[in-house]
Amino acid sequence: MDFGWLMIGLLGGLIVGWRIRHSAPLSSSHLTAVVPDLSSQKLSLAQEEDPSQQSLQLAYDMAVEMSRLKGGFLARTSHELRSPMSGLIGMHQLILADLCDSPEEERDFIKQANEAALRMVKVLDDVIDVAKVEHGVSELTLQPVQLNMLLLNLYTATHLQAQNRNLQLHVSAVNEALYCIADPRRLQQALIHLVDSAIANLEEGTITVLLGAVDSASIQLWIDQPLPVNVWNQPIEFLPPAIAPLESVLENSLEKAAIVQQTNTPSPSPSFVRLLAEKLLVSMGGSLEILLMQDSPSLDQTRIQCTIPLATGQR
Repeated sequence: MDFGWLMIGLLGGLIVGWRIRHSAPLSSSHLTAVVPDLSSQKLSLAQEEDPSQQSLQLAYDMAVEMSRLKGGFLARTSHELRSPMSGLIGMHQLILADLCDSPEEERDFIKQANEAALRMVKVLDDVIDVAKVEHGVSELTLQPVQLNMLLLNLYTATHLQAQNRNLQLHVSAVNEALYCIADPRRLQQALIHLVDSAIANLEEGTITVLLGAVDSASIQLWIDQPLPVNVWNQPIEFLPPAIAPLESVLENSLEKAAIVQQTNTPSPSPSFVRLLAEKLLVSMGGSLEILLMQDSPSLDQTRIQCTIPLATGQR
C-alpha cells in the first residue's frame, strides 16, 4: 500500500471519528456513503465499539479503498514510463557496448534514444495534467462547445498522421447548432489522443469519427476503428515486458533486435490512452466506453463511445 495514501486515509478517518464523537450517531446508511464497500455486519460491530475504535477502523478502511483506486492507475503509469525509459537505456547500452555496426547506426541509435526520452516526457505531461484536474489543482473551464468546430479541429490535428501511415480518416460533419458542455482544451486533448493512438497502432484500415445518439441530456461521439477490444482494455500483466539488462545484451546478439523493436513500439499504449481520456471525460461529467461493433463481420472492429453532456435547451 502506498504510504502517502495510507496517511491521507488515516487523517480522513481521524476527522470522521472526531465528528462522530461530537455529533449524533451516524446511521448505517450514512456510513455506507462514506465507505461504500463495508458490509452491514462490519457497520453494526463498529457502532457498538467506542469512538476511538471507530476512528481507527474508518481510517484503515478509507486508506485501503483509496489505495485500491489509485493503485491500478499508479501501476499502469509506472509501466508506461518504463517502456520508453527501457528503450532509452537500451539504445545507450548498445552504444556503450560497441555493438553498433557503423557510425551511421550509432547516430541512428542516439536519435531513437532521444525520441524515446521525448515520449517519456509526453507521458509524464499527460499524467500530471490529468492528476491536476482530478485533484482540483487545475480548474476546468466548462462552457458550450460547438461540436462541428470540435470535430473540424480534431481532423486538422490528426489527418496528416493518418495520411503518412496510409490510413483513411473520416470525420463526419454535424449540425452547427449542436453544442456540448465541456472544457474545450481537455475535450480536444482526449479525442486527439484516442485518434492518434488508433493511428499509431494500425497498419491499414479506416478510422471513422461520427455523431452517435443524442438525447435530452447528452451527446455520443463514436470513434470506429479496426482494432480489437482487448487492445484498449489490455490488463497490465499482458503488456510487453521491459528489455533485458546489459549483461544479457552482451551475451545474446538477438537482444539487439529486441531493443530496437522495443524502442519503436508505440507509446503510450492504447489502454493507457483510454484510461487518461476516460478520466478527463468523467471530470467533465461524461463517460467513455469501449464497445464491440455487433454488426461488423470482423471481431477487430471496435467503437470508442464518448458521452458528453448536452448544452441546456438543445435537442
